[in-house]
Amino acid sequence: MRRIPELDAMRGLAAVAIVVYHLWFPEQGFMGTAVDLFFVMSGYLITTIILKQRDRPNFLVTFYARRSLRIWPIYYLSLFAFIAINPALPKPYHLDALPYFLTYTQNLPQYWGATNPPFAHGFYHTWSLAVEEQYYLFWPLALVLLGRRSLLPLATALIALSVGSRMAGFSKWILLTRLDGLALGGMMASMFVAAETGRLSARAVGRILVGSGLGSVIFLATGNAAVRALGSRVPALADPAVALSLRMLATNVMYFSLIGMVIVHSGHRRLGWLRDARLAELGQMSYGIYLYHYILFDIVQDYADRFGVTGRIPIDAVKMVASFGVAALSWRLIERPLLSLKGRFDYGRQARPLATPRADGPRLETLGTGAR
Repeated sequence: MRRIPELDAMRGLAAVAIVVYHLWFPEQGFMGTAVDLFFVMSGYLITTIILKQRDRPNFLVTFYARRSLRIWPIYYLSLFAFIAINPALPKPYHLDALPYFLTYTQNLPQYWGATNPPFAHGFYHTWSLAVEEQYYLFWPLALVLLGRRSLLPLATALIALSVGSRMAGFSKWILLTRLDGLALGGMMASMFVAAETGRLSARAVGRILVGSGLGSVIFLATGNAAVRALGSRVPALADPAVALSLRMLATNVMYFSLIGMVIVHSGHRRLGWLRDARLAELGQMSYGIYLYHYILFDIVQDYADRFGVTGRIPIDAVKMVASFGVAALSWRLIERPLLSLKGRFDYGRQARPLATPRADGPRLETLGTGAR
């Protein structure tokens, strides 16, 4: 299936936002929501693959083989490389939590409020990779067993579960409380399938995306006041966790609208800047950028402290160059060659496009499969 270059660019920009957030603006929480954009986009792309390919022979085996080729190699390479160099670092880290990181369960103790065993701080951001890997375990299987008609009610239930779990005080770093972004991405895939089959007009798709986008932005701008007003009448709603949970939902809905509108208008001249080849390559490197940057930040800072380097500008410059340089090398030397092996795990004949242009509304383009 054809890639949509605009989605590659969005992934690249989201990865850059997270790097900048971690390096310079940790207090600006909204920049950190770029990870929610990843969740919505991943839910969309993965669900699209499932809906288009689920009837193929050995679909689940092929799906998991292709996902593993994309996610596992550099994750485990970075993990084992860090373990190898850890004794030589200026301040070696305790690695007690290694079994959790080896199995993508590094966020598991947070379900019952426990403290994770000590581990290298630079790997803590991989909670998001754990969330996605855990989601991949049940979502494809559920849609294969229950059928595509189950998608909307199941996704709706997951959104409600996620919002309710956050309100109940569960950690926001676990799958249970991050299901809404992934489920909204699945709903988006279902919406475009409906448009392809004529059950939903392209004009209706546009209205859904615009309406949800406007509603989410309005809530993000005024939601705190609205929640406080409701809390004065319903004491249970006065809990800060309620407002936080609803803001997270609104943020995911905003990204649902944004990604959907980009897909609808893919190829439009006004989106030309998102088709820049440099941004597309940045998107292809986005997984490596996200994975490596926090690890390298800690290593560079440890050596700066060891040698008495105190200037923030040179230290930050080294952190940035190291993060993007290692990601570029990883993409060219490791990830891209390994991704060429996906041809050995083919779904079969090419599936039909998700959607085709209609005369009564915005264009719906063929979906690319560049899942992170």
